[in-house]
Amino acid sequence: MGLNNCKLCGKLHLKGASDYCQGCQKEQAATYRMVREFVKSHPSSTLLDVHLHTGVPISRLLDMQKESYLLHES
Repeated sequence: MGLNNCKLCGKLHLKGASDYCQGCQKEQAATYRMVREFVKSHPSSTLLDVHLHTGVPISRLLDMQKESYLLHES
């Protein structure tokens, strides 16, 4: 296993299944849940709507979309 920089905080962590360090994984999971719940409740919302109502930066929302977290139904 190699080392990788965390996508959010930049700290070094063991390269594995996640692009985030252990601390940021927890924060990211909470953010994903919050955004996902908002999108489920407001399916016609725009990216700007999600940003304004959740406070999540647009760049993170775009990363989440690229990682397809917002596209899968659960």
